[in-house]
Amino acid sequence: MNSSAHWVERKLFSKLKLFYISQGLGFVYFWISLAIPYLMYRGLTPVEAFSLISLYQFMGVFLEYPTGVIGDRFGYRRTLFIANTLNALSMVILAQSGPRWVYLLGLVVLSLGSGFSSGNNQNLLKRVSAHPRKDTANLSALAEFVIFLSSMVGAWIGAISYELALYVSAFAMFSANLPLFFLPSDGPHKADDPSLSVIIKDGFVSLKNPLFAQLYLILAVYGGFFFPPKVLLGVLATSTALIYN
Repeated sequence: MNSSAHWVERKLFSKLKLFYISQGLGFVYFWISLAIPYLMYRGLTPVEAFSLISLYQFMGVFLEYPTGVIGDRFGYRRTLFIANTLNALSMVILAQSGPRWVYLLGLVVLSLGSGFSSGNNQNLLKRVSAHPRKDTANLSALAEFVIFLSSMVGAWIGAISYELALYVSAFAMFSANLPLFFLPSDGPHKADDPSLSVIIKDGFVSLKNPLFAQLYLILAVYGGFFFPPKVLLGVLATSTALIYN
C-alpha cells in the first residue's frame, strides 16, 4: 500500500474514531435504570410511571419516519447535533420537580431526540467509514456496551442522587456534539428535495394508509410492552445499589 493510501486510511480512522467517541457519549443513558424508580420518587404511581414510559415508546415509533427523512434532507451530522441537544435537554427537564406534565414534556423531548438519532447515526457512519458493514456491527456493540455500563453507573449515582445522575447524563449527551464539530458536513443534500413542512405533512399523511398505520401501532405496542421489563432490570440494579450503599 502506497503512502497516499496510508494517508487515506489514517484520515478515515480519525473521522471514525471521532464518530465513535460522539456516539459513546450520546449513549450515556442513565435514564434506562432510573426511569421507573425516579418517576415513583416524584410521586407517580407504578401505573402512571409505566404508562408514561409506554407513551414515550409510542411517540418514538410515531416520529421515526419524519425525523429520518429530515436527516436525509438537511444532513446527518446536523441532525445528530439536534438529537444530542434534545436528549440532553430532556434529562434536564426530567430532573426538575414539578407536576406530571413536566415529565411528559421531558419524555416528548427525549422521543424527539431519539427519533433524530435513530438511523441518522448509521447514515453518517457510512460517510466516514471505509468498511460500513464491519463498523456498523462495531457501532451496535458499542451501543450495547455503553448502555449496559450506563445502567449500572446510573444506578450507583442514582443511589446518591437521582437528579445528579440525570444531570451527568445530560452533560455527556451534550458533550457528544463536540466530536461532531470535527467531522465534515454532509448536507444539505438534494436541492430538489421537499421542504420541511412537506416532509412533516407527508409523515402524518402516511398514517392514513391502513396497513402503514397498523404497522406503526403494532410496533408502538410492542415497544411499549417490552420496554418495561428492560426498565425493571434497571430497577433491580438501582435497588442493589441502594442496598449496598
